[in-house]
Amino acid sequence: MTVRDTQKELDIAKNIKMIEWLKTEVVETVAVLFRGFQQGSETLLKGGLANLVVLSYLMARRLGMRYSQFDSQIREQIRQNLEMDDAFFDWREDLSILEEHFQNKK
Repeated sequence: MTVRDTQKELDIAKNIKMIEWLKTEVVETVAVLFRGFQQGSETLLKGGLANLVVLSYLMARRLGMRYSQFDSQIREQIRQNLEMDDAFFDWREDLSILEEHFQNKK
């Protein structure tokens, strides 16, 4: 085993450890959101939602995506959801506004 191989293994181990930490943070943040709903705390809700977005971007990067790729994936997910023909799917306005947000973000 070369020094380069050892370094690569250490990088992979570090990345796995970071992903595990991020997964734990996501669970903790969801708990914060539930607490925010229970307490009616706008501060907890806003902070929790923002943290979920940040953690999602960090997780995407650790899984090998560039932030721009992740943005593209989000835009694609929005587009797919807008195309759904579901009688109970009443989020079209929200999704359209979100799609516009991502278009203006370019």
